[in-house]
Amino acid sequence: MKKNFFILYLFVFCFIHNFSFSEIKDKRVWDNLYSSCIGEYNASTGFTNNEFKNYCKCTANQITKKFNVKELVLLESKITQSNSEDEEVKILLANKKMEEIVADCVSKILS
Repeated sequence: MKKNFFILYLFVFCFIHNFSFSEIKDKRVWDNLYSSCIGEYNASTGFTNNEFKNYCKCTANQITKKFNVKELVLLESKITQSNSEDEEVKILLANKKMEEIVADCVSKILS
């Protein structure tokens, strides 16, 4: 009985582990991330339109690789509850994965 329980536990753990750390493969999610990012373009940021497009591609690629759907939905939920754009940025950058993605993508554009 203990052996069967252990095998079942191992199976469930492996299934959850693989599911929870899987990348997002749905192109609609990538398209939504990219479109949302492009919609934030403002020439006053100091980036050219082409640089900003490259930044948005980079962030969309990395978010879909490093986040799973649940993590992304939870982060988006926190952002929608914010009261200002400054608060949204704070929420985003409080997430370690997002902080690393932003830093990596900005550094690619500036180097």
